[in-house]
Amino acid sequence: MLVLCSLTGSRQQDDSTATETLLLVGQWHRVPPAASTFRHAGALIVRCEGRVRTCQLALTRHEPGWLLLGEGCADDELDALAQAARLAAPGTLLAVLGSDADLVTSERWLRRGCSAFLASASTVDRVLGILRFVRDSDVVVVDKCFQDASYLQQVGPTTDLTRREREVLQWMRVGRHNHEIAEALGVSASTIGFHVRNLLEKLGARNRVEAINRADLLGL
Repeated sequence: MLVLCSLTGSRQQDDSTATETLLLVGQWHRVPPAASTFRHAGALIVRCEGRVRTCQLALTRHEPGWLLLGEGCADDELDALAQAARLAAPGTLLAVLGSDADLVTSERWLRRGCSAFLASASTVDRVLGILRFVRDSDVVVVDKCFQDASYLQQVGPTTDLTRREREVLQWMRVGRHNHEIAEALGVSASTIGFHVRNLLEKLGARNRVEAINRADLLGL
């Protein structure tokens, strides 16, 4: 998806090693489920129960750079935790992990002030990299799969392609020009031009490249 950010500042830990800290509430299959803490690539991920008071105490104790909300908790519970975190530790940034292409949830958390909304399938390295980028660059990042879901909504329902249009689309994917497609299919170049124009219109695309990209997103 995008590049990512570096969590800033050292945090107080049980040892003297300077490290960046994330407080994880909820499930993330990339972190061992039995581990209360997990160190990786200079970062410390601390698991926390999804209770407001417990979260507030953990924020005070660990002073994390990020509150990372995973899956498996009710949305209203996570919202309460996020609000409590803002009061207890205003400098802590909020990141949320969600199911791929869950556009509704991603939009909801962006409205709530989330700084990064990422697919829960992301690796630990990827998430750490993105969060570092976000903090260093002062930007908001949304994973590409959610952007793709939004894009598909904008495209809207597409009229089914005819068999010939699908054939033309496949030739377009391999970079063939109209006259080459016409020769391969045994029709005139003007006929292929007609099919290409129909494809662009049905896919809401301005050019061949955009048409191919939209067809890929739609699984055509």
